Amino acid sequence: MTISRALIAVLLSAALTGCRRSADSSERAMSESSAPVASPSAAAAPTAAPGRSTESHFRRNPEAASSQQPRPDEVWEDEQGRRYLGRVPYDVFFDHPLDIAGDPAPADGSPTAGTSGGSDETASVVSDTDAVPPNGTSGDSADNRPAWHDILPAAVIETEMKAVRNFLNEKLRSVGTYNASVTMLPAAAALGAALAVMAANHEGDISWKDDALWLRDLAAGMNETPLQRGAKDQRRLLRLFEDMADILNRSRPAGLPDPQDADPADVADMRLLMQRMETAEQRLRTDVSRESIGRSREQIHHETWLLSGLMALLSTESYGYADDPDFLGHATKLRTACDGMRTAADTGDFDTYQVHLSAAAAACQACHRDYRTN
Repeated sequence: MTISRALIAVLLSAALTGCRRSADSSERAMSESSAPVASPSAAAAPTAAPGRSTESHFRRNPEAASSQQPRPDEVWEDEQGRRYLGRVPYDVFFDHPLDIAGDPAPADGSPTAGTSGGSDETASVVSDTDAVPPNGTSGDSADNRPAWHDILPAAVIETEMKAVRNFLNEKLRSVGTYNASVTMLPAAAALGAALAVMAANHEGDISWKDDALWLRDLAAGMNETPLQRGAKDQRRLLRLFEDMADILNRSRPAGLPDPQDADPADVADMRLLMQRMETAEQRLRTDVSRESIGRSREQIHHETWLLSGLMALLSTESYGYADDPDFLGHATKLRTACDGMRTAADTGDFDTYQVHLSAAAAACQACHRDYRTN
């Protein structure tokens, strides 16, 4: 009987999930009798106001690094040098289970029925990101900036900027719609600024690329101060948006200040960008089913490319994580999972898609656990 490598990886994933649940149950049983009850004031984490500083939102969590009991997803070695994942010996798993799950070839190496060993389309999806180091940089550029043409297609940037434009156009046209959406506007503005940063250094064909830095500064200007309900901020943001719309229509308004050098973190707050990343993960989970995966291929490609691009941006020196191996490890896992979801969408393989989606969610949760403080 021919057993596919994907099936083996899925079975191992299920076994690992069982081990993790068993470990979690044991840990809860050991700690419930002695764990203190948190007071309501301690449980309520303050919400940071919109702004440009990311220092208060993401830091290394000391408790995650100093836990006496190994976490279910923690890799460690005993005194004899044997590696474990939680309490499970590491050598029972494949070295790269997600890569194996994404490989439709049977475990015995024979060709999959109906194929001749792989399609050119699948190969191109993988090769687009294989050459990019984990931190999203090209590795050979003098200033170590990300090579955006290797990270996400230009079409994704243009499509997402159109969505930002449509959202702002709808929400800023009246004081009433502005007031109803005031808490959502900072994230949209930050996303517009981030897309402009990517476009400015992208080698692809983006219609407004030559004016991307002006677009960046206009979007960043929306978050210059915390927004207040009322006509004053509504009019201010509407003026900025109308200039943005002119640039997107290839008609840059006269008199705009020349753009200055600015770090991405100064124009696109990390916390605000992660709201769009969380939305992408939610859409990939709720909008795709076994029956709709073929019809959802374009959406899967868009959301996963955008996730990869935003994660690459957050992995740059500007945000302070370019030299953090733990953060970069989470970023690599997320981008690998995104690659796997696109490949699964191309073949209509919903089970493999689910494996990679779970891996993406796990990477996000692990990163939040290690770095998020509110």
